[in-house]
Amino acid sequence: MENILANILRFFPEIMFVSGIGIFIKRIFFFKNAIRTFGEVTGIDERKFIGVSGNSWGNRIVYHPIIYFDDKSGKRYRCIVGMLGRYMSYNNGEKVPIIYRESNPMKSLVNSLLIVWTIPTLLLIVGISAIVLKYKI
Repeated sequence: MENILANILRFFPEIMFVSGIGIFIKRIFFFKNAIRTFGEVTGIDERKFIGVSGNSWGNRIVYHPIIYFDDKSGKRYRCIVGMLGRYMSYNNGEKVPIIYRESNPMKSLVNSLLIVWTIPTLLLIVGISAIVLKYKI
């Protein structure tokens, strides 16, 4: 177990870089084959977390928009906004741009720069920075 952890830490920069590239490529292919539509915010989901908040332990409440959209055939799906959804400030009834795959509308994303590109960009930045530090480039 210690060997596995040591190898993960040793190759952390490369793992982050390759993960970032992989997610970037995956997102580009997703966009290439995606259908664009609009969904509607139907409510706000309240999630309670128990853990560290700032410098103290306690309960934390996070709000996520509940977004539904209709595919080409008229079937209704819920768009899961993910962890970055807490930074979205939408109101009930507001229209939201959605992208989804026709072959699997359950795999949908809010078509927002923040939602789509934040994670791959952060992985690439951390990976490149760690590689520069590791190899003193």
